[in-house]
Amino acid sequence: MMPLAEGSLEMKLPTIWTDEKAEVGRLREEKRREEKKREEKRREENRREEKRREEKKREDQRRERQEKESEERRRMCAKR
Repeated sequence: MMPLAEGSLEMKLPTIWTDEKAEVGRLREEKRREEKKREEKRREENRREEKRREEKKREDQRRERQEKESEERRRMCAKR
């Protein structure tokens, strides 16, 4: 008995299909990179905002201490 076909059944895809597949991969990778950049930017903005809040809190505390000290000085002077 003779085989019906000899050789490989592997089929080569037309170049246009393989090029399109490569383009889809490039676009997907570009999209991932852009999303990563956006996420990093959001994190950086959140860090800056947190830092601003902490600085404002420290400044408010400092101002509060100064006001208390001024009030104490006024009371001390008023007692004299």
